[in-house]
Amino acid sequence: MVDILTVGHVTVDFIASPSFEGFKKSVGGPPTYASIAASNLRSKVAVLSRVGGDFPAEYLKLLTRWKVDLSHLKRCADAKTTKFLIRYMDGQRELRLIDLAPPIEVTEDILRLDRKVIHVSPVASEVSYQVFRRLCMRGSLVSLDPQGYLRSFDEHGLVSLVELKDKSILTGVEVLKTSSEEASALTGFMDPLKAVSKLTSLGVEVVIVTLGGEGAFIGFGGKTYFIPSFKVEEVVDPTGAGDAFVGAFLSEYVKDGDAIWSACVGSASASFIVEGIGVSRLKGCREVYERAESILEGVVKKR
Repeated sequence: MVDILTVGHVTVDFIASPSFEGFKKSVGGPPTYASIAASNLRSKVAVLSRVGGDFPAEYLKLLTRWKVDLSHLKRCADAKTTKFLIRYMDGQRELRLIDLAPPIEVTEDILRLDRKVIHVSPVASEVSYQVFRRLCMRGSLVSLDPQGYLRSFDEHGLVSLVELKDKSILTGVEVLKTSSEEASALTGFMDPLKAVSKLTSLGVEVVIVTLGGEGAFIGFGGKTYFIPSFKVEEVVDPTGAGDAFVGAFLSEYVKDGDAIWSACVGSASASFIVEGIGVSRLKGCREVYERAESILEGVVKKR
C-alpha cells in the first residue's frame, strides 16, 4: 500500500534565472517535487514514470534518499530522458522541450497496486487519455494537474498553452490543481476566481489554482478561499513549487479531508522549494507546519 502514486515524467531541467549566473541542472518533473513534498510529511509515495538511459544515477539516489518508491520507474536504455530548458526573465517563464522520453504505459502490477491517491501530472502528454482513464478505474482518490495536456510545442520545442482536447477526463477527478494561466486555457476565463467556479461546476470536488508567488485560490463545497504564500527573503528558483504544493496538499488531505489546512501545508512546502534549486532547501515536518500555521492566519474567504 502506498499513500500517493504520482504519474508523469521525471525530468532533467536546465534552469536560468536572474538569481544566479548561467544554467543550473536539476532533477525535476511533477513526480519528483510532488513525491518528495509528500514523503517529507511522512506519506508513503511511489512514482510511475519513464526515463532514458542518460538519466543520472545521482538523481535516482536522491529520490531514494527521500524514500520515493522507484520500482515503477522504468529506465529505457535506448531512449532519452525528458529534458526542459527553463528560463525566467522579467517575471515570465519560457519553457522549451529538449528531449522527450517514451510514453507511460499501464502494467498489471500498477493496476493491482493499492494506493489511497493517484496523482496524474503529465508534462508533455506522456500519459495518454486512455492510460489516464485506465489508471483511474480503481477506487482511489483521483488528482489531476493537466499541465501537459495543455501544452503545444513548436519545431524548436517552445511551449505555448492550448485548450484541453478532451474535457471529459475531468469527470471523476476529485482534486484538480492548475496554475492561473492553465486555468484560463481550461475555462476561457482570465479571472482565476471565475475559473475556479467554472471548474467546480463541472463536478470537480476541490479545485486549486496557484497564483505564482501571490498564493492560491481553493474552491470546494460552493466556496472559494484565498491561500496566501509565505513571503521568503529571496526567490531563487520557483521551478516545481506548484508540484510541491499539490504533493503536500494531498499528503494532508488524505489524512483528514481538511482542504484549507491542507492547502496551507501545500503553500508552506512550496515556499521552501523556491528558496533554492530543486529540493535543496526543503525542511522537515515541524518547519513546514510552522509556516503553514502562519499562512492559515491569512486565509480569506472570497465567495
